[in-house]
Amino acid sequence: MLATGHNLDDEAATLLGNILHWQEGYLERQGPVLDEVGGFRKKVKPLSFTSEYETAAYAFFEGIDYIVEECPHSTGATSIFYKDVLSRIEEEMPGTKIRFLDGFYEFRKEYLEPGEVPLHPCARCGYPTTGEVCNFCKLKERLG
Repeated sequence: MLATGHNLDDEAATLLGNILHWQEGYLERQGPVLDEVGGFRKKVKPLSFTSEYETAAYAFFEGIDYIVEECPHSTGATSIFYKDVLSRIEEEMPGTKIRFLDGFYEFRKEYLEPGEVPLHPCARCGYPTTGEVCNFCKLKERLG
């Protein structure tokens, strides 16, 4: 099993992007627990319902080093834009992010068939992907 550090802000931004682009395959499998598929490890996201702010506050009060800078490769990334939009909405209507994500999970249970999205190893690094090459390797290639 693999645990990732994806938090509420990450998950809500990803959900917004997947809905705006009608990424049905991603919507069917987006969630705090991703089952083992095709020999790839089960993944869990224990911070899915914890905001970036809450995570940073916890780290600060516990004396844990916390990186506050954005990834230098995230400039212009749509996910950063989606996070910003959702944060502005959250300021005006507290609880929006959690209701958005939780509401989607309830909707998915009721209306979306958990489809088998075919995953296979990336041709370059072996990471699970739906395409021939994973997004990480595509990014590395663009950056040179």
